[in-house]
Amino acid sequence: MSIEQRLREIRRESSSDAAGDPERFRRVALTETEMMSQGDAIRATLEANAAPLAQIAADLADRPIRRIAMVGCGDSWISGHGVRHVVERLTGAVCEPCEAFDFATYGLDVVDAETVVIGLSSSGKTEPVIEGLKGAAARGGRGVFQGKIHVERAAQKTDAKMNHRGLLLDGRSEIDAKPELEIYADDVVCAHGNALGAMDAAALFYMRQRGLSEAGARALLTQSFLAEPLERLSDETVRDALMARLQTALEGVS
Repeated sequence: MSIEQRLREIRRESSSDAAGDPERFRRVALTETEMMSQGDAIRATLEANAAPLAQIAADLADRPIRRIAMVGCGDSWISGHGVRHVVERLTGAVCEPCEAFDFATYGLDVVDAETVVIGLSSSGKTEPVIEGLKGAAARGGRGVFQGKIHVERAAQKTDAKMNHRGLLLDGRSEIDAKPELEIYADDVVCAHGNALGAMDAAALFYMRQRGLSEAGARALLTQSFLAEPLERLSDETVRDALMARLQTALEGVS
């Protein structure tokens, strides 16, 4: 069966949660090959990214690692639980799979120079994961972004974009980024971008001249960088409440 035929079969109709639903059994049968091939897919992914993984390992080799936080949402978060024990055996450090929103909101207080934060995101642009990585980098941590847009041959007319931006708040912070495109279709519109930078010294100086404290100025500049995903929220009450919490948290970090 070709990929196009398999996709048509999978999309033909939805299943229910009713006991013994034959449609659900049919869909499981259709995805059995995909489920059983995960080992080969993981192996191929690791082999394809051997060079950046080796660089990360070399960078971490001389650092004391007390704790590893694997930050993700949904299936990515669950995958962190799946590999937790393996990571602990390989590194000898405590490994904690963290739900991304909880980590970004409550978990940054225990991030230090001996904490490694790993962001898990199949799309490479899950906003709570990115916010968690930004917050960790603000505390002198190291953020690693590796996202991939994967387009199968059957996915013609795909329109996908990946954009990663990182803000380094001090000389101790480090962010490594590797956005990727892997495209097997020929009628697509796909793009990726990456931008890293330090806080604008001129803007910081200007705000200090207007009477803001250094912590307040840094918090305001960082807030303008982090607030973009919050500005997309349609609920004004929720958006304003989250903006206020963000500013309060940043005043303590800056």
